[in-house]
Amino acid sequence: MSGAPVRRRRALVALLAAPWAAWAIARTLGLDAFHPAVALMSFTPLVAATAVVPLAVALVARRWLVAAVAAAALVALVLAVAPRALEGPNVADAGTPGRRLVVMSTNLHLGQADPRAILRLVREQHVDVLSLEELTAGELRRLDAAGARALLPNRVLRPGTGSDGTGLMARQPLAAIATAAGVSLQAALGADGLRFVSVHPFPPLGFAAEHDWQAVLRGLPGASQDRRAHVLLGDFNATLDHRELRRLLDRGYSDAADATGDGLVPTFPTANPLPPMITIDHVLFSAPIRARRFSAHDIAGSDHRAIVAELVVPQH
Repeated sequence: MSGAPVRRRRALVALLAAPWAAWAIARTLGLDAFHPAVALMSFTPLVAATAVVPLAVALVARRWLVAAVAAAALVALVLAVAPRALEGPNVADAGTPGRRLVVMSTNLHLGQADPRAILRLVREQHVDVLSLEELTAGELRRLDAAGARALLPNRVLRPGTGSDGTGLMARQPLAAIATAAGVSLQAALGADGLRFVSVHPFPPLGFAAEHDWQAVLRGLPGASQDRRAHVLLGDFNATLDHRELRRLLDRGYSDAADATGDGLVPTFPTANPLPPMITIDHVLFSAPIRARRFSAHDIAGSDHRAIVAELVVPQH
């Protein structure tokens, strides 16, 4: 075969490999700073799982240069994603000293989540601190009617009319901390004053929304702020492949799911026939806290899976 058909075949092989190569470059260099790259970056684990396809095609077609580029893209994507399935240095084992603290976050899907399912999980997991996103006044009444006040009597709440509502509930006393409007909801827990932040920026699905999402993540407290340990939990609308979330981690945080080897467990969306595909719900914690376990759970009426993390807090 020669001439035009050969050139067309070469071009097709190169075009097939181009999206994976471009994705690997964008992920490695943190180029997801514009629309629609921010939203697309959420699917990096799926892209990594299919990155062998262009490599195989290039090898079969004997396009060695394209195969080399495809192999480099495969390696870059796998190195970015695969460590999430392995335990990290901030995981706690059975011998790690400290008190056990179980935290949970659930997006209420504009106040439509089943309150009984949420509280059933709170009981089963012995949750100490619960973060609620998209909390409405009606959903709060239903939660209390189902027994939330008896289980988690201490609370700092900011119900809204839809996705703007949020709240924290706990077994121990909570004290509200002043927070910039629209950034997060903060509270201090117990005698040691652990700082908890319920996080829920709007999703970065357009130019204006991306700016607001970026501002929220950048406005979150640093891990060493106030010389207190911090736990940030909620629907970040960001994955570990987003530059902004990685920058937040670089400020002194660890991701609980990543630490326990569960970082590839998807949390969204659940309100459709397809299984969840992306991981945008997180529990982040600062030193000296460590993570012992992480799990995700379906909640009737919600489009997110609830996440639960058991943390170990050293005693002073």
